[in-house]
Amino acid sequence: MTPNRIPNDIRNVLSWLIEKSLAQFIQPYREVRSRGRLRICAEGSIAAQAVLKAHPFGSIAEYRGFVEAEAYSALLNDGSLLHLSYDFQNSELIGHRLLYYPCPFIIDPKLADEPILDVLEFCGNDLELFRLRSPVRFDFDLQRAAINHPASHLHFQHEECRLPIVAPLSVGRFVQFVFHNFYPHWWAEHEFLRDFRRPSVVGSIQAEERHGFHLACSLD
Repeated sequence: MTPNRIPNDIRNVLSWLIEKSLAQFIQPYREVRSRGRLRICAEGSIAAQAVLKAHPFGSIAEYRGFVEAEAYSALLNDGSLLHLSYDFQNSELIGHRLLYYPCPFIIDPKLADEPILDVLEFCGNDLELFRLRSPVRFDFDLQRAAINHPASHLHFQHEECRLPIVAPLSVGRFVQFVFHNFYPHWWAEHEFLRDFRRPSVVGSIQAEERHGFHLACSLD
């Protein structure tokens, strides 16, 4: 993965989601440079960390916080959110945050074009529409790697759950994981998703992490 290819991969998948009417809204991407560090992120991504700190993991308040701050890359038609950001230091990948946040309510397709905050107000009074579904967040942070905090890990169900992953994820790996597992009908219908490029990555898992429960995938 390189800082030259990541922006193109992100823009390609976001543009495709809009083109196929699978997303209601996408955020423009920006490249922020500071002291040799490059962050590739959506316009609202800077607010994402504040949202994560302000609300309990997996809560309706956290989901609503992402929506209100527009701290996402894409708002899918079912109300779910995608968030992708990558950090490079002198062209070396040092971090990423890749988040799939399922909408906590089942949204009637007839409401898909309505403002999402209005839809949340409507759905919030009907417990039959509520679904218990965890966010799935892939974090990679070389600078914070330590015992019980793998460089590349998966958060789900609980903020302190950090399941080690063999390596950071490319845009293609993340996109394919999300749509293969959570949108099998779109996965079967669209060759674009199945064929999205997956560049080689460098493994980051430590020996002690490999001996326990972890997630593995091909590095090429």
